[in-house]
Amino acid sequence: MPDFVILANAVWDSPTGGGGHSSQQYALAMMRRGWRVSFVQKDGSVVHTPLKELNPGPGTIVMCDLPWIDHYYDTFMNLKEQGCRTIYRIIDNWHMTPRRDYSEEREIAFITAADLVFASNPLNIERFLPIRSDITLLRNGVDLELFWNWKGDPPADLLRGKPTLVFVASFWDPEWIDWRSLFHALESCPEMTLNVIGPRERIQAQSAPRNCHFLGVKRNRLLPSYLHNCDAGLLPYNRARTRYNNPLKVLEYLGCGLPVVCCPNLSIMDYPYRYFYRDPEEFVAKIRLALETPIDSAFLHRSLSQHTWESRLESLLARLAPLAVRSLT
Repeated sequence: MPDFVILANAVWDSPTGGGGHSSQQYALAMMRRGWRVSFVQKDGSVVHTPLKELNPGPGTIVMCDLPWIDHYYDTFMNLKEQGCRTIYRIIDNWHMTPRRDYSEEREIAFITAADLVFASNPLNIERFLPIRSDITLLRNGVDLELFWNWKGDPPADLLRGKPTLVFVASFWDPEWIDWRSLFHALESCPEMTLNVIGPRERIQAQSAPRNCHFLGVKRNRLLPSYLHNCDAGLLPYNRARTRYNNPLKVLEYLGCGLPVVCCPNLSIMDYPYRYFYRDPEEFVAKIRLALETPIDSAFLHRSLSQHTWESRLESLLARLAPLAVRSLT
């Protein structure tokens, strides 16, 4: 069995929220197979198997997708030198984020050194094509067991409307959000109720319409209880700022049977029941269209079964197989 070192893009979930990010979802998929995972966080702490308990070599796989953290770079390169297999994931265009410590030179060093490079959006493959021609598309997934099969009572703090909408995001860069379209829709349709899930302190909430309610951060495992009691999921992002990412919440909305209304994004073109909008008026129209269109649950489940974290992990392992990794079964 392989060992994994994940140089994580966010902390392991806490009692107050989190746990939905791709680093943790890959770790959980690996641990469901009984594999050991050293989940290394930005502060240097390790969750689950300590690094010192691993035996670095061809049977250890190291994965990173945050290029600006110095100890991640050092760990990645040191383990590579010891014979570990290395993976770098391109999950965004960091030039378009407010990170002052990002260095393209450092990211290119990761891309050049890694045994395998994956990107979650085709645009990032194009960006680095002159650097490396074998970058493979590997998008985010969904924990279908968690989201599809939820049963229980609705949360007490979920507010209902006609319809009830939900918007879940980390809001780590508020400029990602298309507030203009979002507030236009709520003001145009006062009978709607929008439940916004995410860190309140990152959101400029004081000017929001009265039918917009900020519920704060929720743990990922609790999200299905909210989503299953809503009628549609919204991702009103700024298209220019987010076109290089692969929005993870789209699959989680769909995993709860919700249609999704969002800005255009090349990485989710083939997902069912997603509706792209380009301006505030079209946002309102697409919300109405999404709500009026029946969902074929059996078809949706079959579609999502191809996009689970387990299927993403299988794709990753298939690309690793030719690299003389010891048995992965």
